[in-house]
Amino acid sequence: MISIFTVLCFKPVCIAIWSILNLHPVHVSVTNIEIDTETRKIEYSVRIFADDFAYAIEHLYEKSVRFDDGISEMERETVTGYINSLFKIIINGSKCSPECQKIETADNSLWIHFDIQMTEIEITSLKVVNRLLLDLFVDQTNLTIITMNGKQMGYTFNYLNQEAEIDVN
Repeated sequence: MISIFTVLCFKPVCIAIWSILNLHPVHVSVTNIEIDTETRKIEYSVRIFADDFAYAIEHLYEKSVRFDDGISEMERETVTGYINSLFKIIINGSKCSPECQKIETADNSLWIHFDIQMTEIEITSLKVVNRLLLDLFVDQTNLTIITMNGKQMGYTFNYLNQEAEIDVN
């Protein structure tokens, strides 16, 4: 006969094992930033695991989102609000104001595309802050690739390294 103690102890163990098996072992996002100083335009896209993002929204905003059936206007606002609060591009000391162009889903990932029309004529300093999902996953890594006038630079952001001053020369 199984005791009540065994049942009570077994259930949390089963839930923990199920959770581990259903989550992917890597928490990573990839952001591609294209800066065109001639047209003074910045385009960037963030690729992030949809299930990680849904988990973040559920725990931080207490909202349930599903990205497998299209993206509602409420979900779009929540997604862009979260991204804009934790990912920033700062040019010459001023935070840029991105505009979300579209959100796509593919292969359990969200692709969020933004545009920024720069007001600055010349970039003398560039700073990127990338704290995406660092508030939830200790092992989160945010890879960022910046292309500026044909020159490509790569940066890794994590819990210990959340900001980077970019050499614009």
